[in-house]
Amino acid sequence: MLLYVTKPSTNVSETFVIGIAVYRIAADEGFIIDGDFAYFKRVVDSMNLPIDDIPLKADTLQQTVKGVYAKSFLDWKSDGMTGRRLSEYNDIHNIAQIFSQILADNRPKR
Repeated sequence: MLLYVTKPSTNVSETFVIGIAVYRIAADEGFIIDGDFAYFKRVVDSMNLPIDDIPLKADTLQQTVKGVYAKSFLDWKSDGMTGRRLSEYNDIHNIAQIFSQILADNRPKR
């Protein structure tokens, strides 16, 4: 499974964007317990992803998964967002959509 990510449109790190997006979908799909950032970090670390240059930290993720990102992905809305905040939202939303589709495409058919 490959998650190809383009450079975020803002100065936000790729790890930040991917971390929030993957966390939200993983929580929504029941792969992790929503709010258990330490467990999510252990899962990501066990995958040996090539993101060593910008380490994903559980406490940083916990501080950033707030507001719209604390809600189920289906409830995300960009209402009232402008400028950099809207660009960050669009980056994170796009990655979450891609990851969600990857999971759907690889889910066993019944």
